[in-house]
Amino acid sequence: MPQPSFPEPHGKTPRFPAAVVGILIVAGWAALALAAYHIWTHGANHRDFFPRWVGARLAIYEQRDLYSDEATWLMRERLYGRQPVPGEDPQAFAYPALIVPLLLPFWWVPDMEAATALWQATSILLLLAALLAVRRAMPEPKSPPGWIGIALFTPYVLLMIYNGQITAVPLAALAFAYAGLAGGRAHPSPLTPLPRRSDEGGKAGYAYGEVLGGAALAAGFIKPELVALPAALLIGLALRERRRRFLGGLAAG
Repeated sequence: MPQPSFPEPHGKTPRFPAAVVGILIVAGWAALALAAYHIWTHGANHRDFFPRWVGARLAIYEQRDLYSDEATWLMRERLYGRQPVPGEDPQAFAYPALIVPLLLPFWWVPDMEAATALWQATSILLLLAALLAVRRAMPEPKSPPGWIGIALFTPYVLLMIYNGQITAVPLAALAFAYAGLAGGRAHPSPLTPLPRRSDEGGKAGYAYGEVLGGAALAAGFIKPELVALPAALLIGLALRERRRRFLGGLAAG
């Protein structure tokens, strides 16, 4: 005997195929990069990403010590065509070497301005994903989605994106770490939740969300001065609640 069918309950969030979501994200990223190139980056005399790009390529293709006087001299020559005059940015490589493998695809781009524009677009997507991940991990009632746009378009955030700074990485790392640790009920990616499973306490959680959250937190240490205090709080919480998966992901990262 055929089973009766029932209509889907009203209010259920529609799900788009993963391929469609992926295509939309890539198209948006490309459009943002193109706009950043023509509006912010092309012809600019300085963006914070410029010396990172030159220095990383010196390390990859010429096996230079990132922090040596010789590498700094070469960075200045390749950016200015000369040594900087007083008042110009000294263009030294000011980040931990972890940034080189972490952002490796950007160093492969042969044009400095194009690589910077691609990074600016990536920063916007990282910040959006971070805000969505935090909102998704928050208990009910959640803040309205409009706050995501307001938080993104603040003067400091816009200046960070405009200058091609790396700050989006530690900010996103903290957000994904929080999402991964929030009761084991949220996965760091707001787009691809993993299947649920039952924990020993009977709570539903994501099997790998905490592991990925710990690994994300490790990536945030490319700017340790920004993440040290909130990271210490998250690690302390993980230790107190015995979140071994989160700590394992942190150690592996």
